Amino acid sequence: MIPKGKHWSTTHGGHKTRLYGVWCGMKNRCYYPGNVAFKWYGGRGVKVCDEWLHDFGKFRDWAESTGYREGLCLDRKNNDLGYSPENCRWVTTFWSTANRRGMRLKAADAYVVKDLVRRGVTPLVVAALYGITPAYVSSIKNGHAWRDIDSVYAPVS
Repeated sequence: MIPKGKHWSTTHGGHKTRLYGVWCGMKNRCYYPGNVAFKWYGGRGVKVCDEWLHDFGKFRDWAESTGYREGLCLDRKNNDLGYSPENCRWVTTFWSTANRRGMRLKAADAYVVKDLVRRGVTPLVVAALYGITPAYVSSIKNGHAWRDIDSVYAPVS
């Protein structure tokens, strides 16, 4: 017998969890025009696969089998495709931010920018190469932007 008030937690397996919030957020971005991010998701045609759309249990099972843990973000490998097991992964906030649609500089490029400046290339030249401002180049060089980039792209010897 299902106790009163427990419908969602038994049907969906944990509606008060962060993971359930991730699932709801994913659907809201894709299907609710009132969501502030709708224009970048549902407004561009991004959808949630049929397997996950109405079944939190299947999303939860996928999440648990692919390394979900608190603090990780749901990320689409290809931002032009929808949410599905084949196109999603769990990443840190750093990588989620780096993979955002419209980011002017990807993580690998940020590492190269920092390395070029270390080697003596002027911020003005580096900025022109990457289509960013010299101030942004200096911010990367000084560790204000892309603070963790050295640890992520440490040279392998």
